[in-house]
Amino acid sequence: MDTDRESGILDTVPSQFIVRAMYSLPPPDGTLPSERSVELFVPHVGLVRFTFRMARRGGPLSSHWCWSAKSADLVPAKA
Repeated sequence: MDTDRESGILDTVPSQFIVRAMYSLPPPDGTLPSERSVELFVPHVGLVRFTFRMARRGGPLSSHWCWSAKSADLVPAKA
């Protein structure tokens, strides 16, 4: 798995697990820290730490906050 890029292994993780990790975050509202991390076990991959960034989407008249996946990295196994 390619871990040299800024996004880590995000491209190799099935999207259903990215969505599951994102839904475990609190609703974004602009008052929370701009980045949050979540650890989730992904079958055939292992324990993955997902990092999400809060973003504001929309135009000047109508906008909303959302979480956007920034990166995913394998969590090293504890010895």
